[in-house]
Amino acid sequence: MAVFQIRSHPRPTISVIIPSRDGYARGNVSRLVAQLAEQERIDEAEILLVVGESPNGHARNVGVDQARGRWLVFMDDDAGLRGRRILVELLAPLERSENGEAPALGMTGSATALPEEAGRFQRWVAAALPRALFPEVAELTQTDMAHHLCCALPARVYQEIGRESDTLETGTDVDLRERLRAGGFGIAVAPRTVATHPQPASLGELWRKHLWYGCGRVELDRLHPVAGRNRLQGGRAAVVRYLARAVATAPLRILRHDRSSPWGWNPLRALTDLAQKVGHGRAYWRHLNGLGPRPDPLFSSRRLQGWLSRRVGPPAQAPAPAAIRRMLVILTAGLGDAVTFLPALRALREACPRAHITVWTSRAATAAVVESQGGADEVVCRGLESRSRGGRVWRKLTTLAWLRRRRFDLAVVNFINSNEEIGVLLYLGGVRHRLGYVDDPAHPGLFDLAVRHPPLSAGVLAAERHLHLLDRLGIPRPATGVPIWVVSPSARSRAAELVGGSPGARPVVGLHPGSGAQMSWKRWPVAQFATLADGLAAAGAEVWLFGGPDERSLAADLQALSTAPLRDWTGTGDLDLQAALISRCNLFVANDSGLYNLALALPLPVISIFGPTLPMLSGPWPRPQAAEVVSRDMACRPCVDLLMPPRQIHCPIGMDCLTSIGVDQVLAACRRLLATTTVVGSPGLTLPVAGGTRTGAGTRP
Repeated sequence: MAVFQIRSHPRPTISVIIPSRDGYARGNVSRLVAQLAEQERIDEAEILLVVGESPNGHARNVGVDQARGRWLVFMDDDAGLRGRRILVELLAPLERSENGEAPALGMTGSATALPEEAGRFQRWVAAALPRALFPEVAELTQTDMAHHLCCALPARVYQEIGRESDTLETGTDVDLRERLRAGGFGIAVAPRTVATHPQPASLGELWRKHLWYGCGRVELDRLHPVAGRNRLQGGRAAVVRYLARAVATAPLRILRHDRSSPWGWNPLRALTDLAQKVGHGRAYWRHLNGLGPRPDPLFSSRRLQGWLSRRVGPPAQAPAPAAIRRMLVILTAGLGDAVTFLPALRALREACPRAHITVWTSRAATAAVVESQGGADEVVCRGLESRSRGGRVWRKLTTLAWLRRRRFDLAVVNFINSNEEIGVLLYLGGVRHRLGYVDDPAHPGLFDLAVRHPPLSAGVLAAERHLHLLDRLGIPRPATGVPIWVVSPSARSRAAELVGGSPGARPVVGLHPGSGAQMSWKRWPVAQFATLADGLAAAGAEVWLFGGPDERSLAADLQALSTAPLRDWTGTGDLDLQAALISRCNLFVANDSGLYNLALALPLPVISIFGPTLPMLSGPWPRPQAAEVVSRDMACRPCVDLLMPPRQIHCPIGMDCLTSIGVDQVLAACRRLLATTTVVGSPGLTLPVAGGTRTGAGTRP
């Protein structure tokens, strides 16, 4: 969903375009970029990394829209380059063709080899399957073995043939070659060019890859019908005849003699042929039933939800809140999400006074929020994940049995997108009504009380989004629709004992350098937090550190880098005690984290440092105390990797959204907000005025 300019050039002649699902490709993207940096003629090139766009043909078109070079060079994100003259050898024949010194040539590609680190199974696959590899050639060779792994085209030719298909899921190499031939252009492998490409590392990967090839071949046959291969034209009867013939001849295809194999039979060839036939047949059948070419796995929550959804009637009438006796609220996100859900939970409690409300979560911090602030009669902490597949199945079965025993009248799911797995569990668990967000209320799946989630562009904050969900039940909005954390008297007295004495004359600034163990990509660099602590201490402030038990090592790193005396409360006590200690600060500075949301629910000024996430979605809500966001506006925000499990970011530009935020910008924000806070006996801070601020930094929400 973003195009990163890895290498820029004021007037490039070559545009290298690398489409990638996640911008990482198991670490290969950085290796490929390093290999490109060593290429001859790279000083004429720009490098564009297209992340999160699919299918691949569409991703390449997106890159071409921003490319400015005369020559387009496409490379897969799992490719490797051998030698330093790849660009030279790919472009030389095209330049001769464009100058009229050779016949019309539309595309040049490289030879294909295995990476040096390829395993034994991958080498077996490469040797057993035709077209898996193509040897290096000494002269320009006309062949259709040039493909997207590493190829070059004139930008003029690419536009002339109508670019690539935006909808073709697989088979884009064949589609591009057909387009070039239809335009009268030749295709060749350039001499002395080798790109490496990994083969499947297991039988499962090999099966899935060729199953997907077979599925995509149906759409390819429809676009480029050859010798009557587009059987969709013959209707259902033609497809049935084809499938019956494929089933009847399957044993012969599996057991056929293969002269290339020393023992006369090639098991991998038989496996891949069978996978492609199965994929081909499934895709034809799905086309005839209007389901599209892409099949779901045989055993998946999406497929099970599709089967069960046929038994669910039209959207249900919302039950009267007073009639609800057993309610389940599912909070599977972290601490921050639980804090922002507090107004909705209190609204549910007020609207359903006779209901027994059970909160189900998989995280201890979320359970601690509900137990501390109330609103629920019971908190159940149980997860569905396990290291083994058998463990996951067992946990889901036990959860299903637990749901059926409890016989809930209503389940409220606060995901921004209520996923299929939860919907299946709630339906099979006998929950009478299921309320949650869906992409399209016309196709709600198993949620009979479906609500369309607000679009990202609407900028609806989390607390407001949770209350919007309850509108489907007719529950009135609370008078105070923002999270408010009530610190218990015992926690206040315990905090006073730990701090000791009366409040000092110096202002206290709390810092939270963490963002939870699972979201470390939200963190402003710890070295910059240390410099910030030094600047605050030098200006006369007392600096306290906060964090959860799993962030003690991070706090220790910060103290090692800082020269200021810091008071460390990381992991001290429970969540209510942390809130009591934070409430004694005059200012709180944090990343986009759970403690940041907790601080916003307390009466003190807060500064938040946002990187890959959007302040318009999880930033500060309207509150009496001042709140400020320090961030940098970038086209790639929110980061595409946030949408991909396991939510780990491998940024191709080094998390520039965070690292480019300067300490002086945050110090300037501290200076502004501390000016709104009165500290008895304090002479005031003399923080330095920030120097040249960067675009998007220091902006107020």
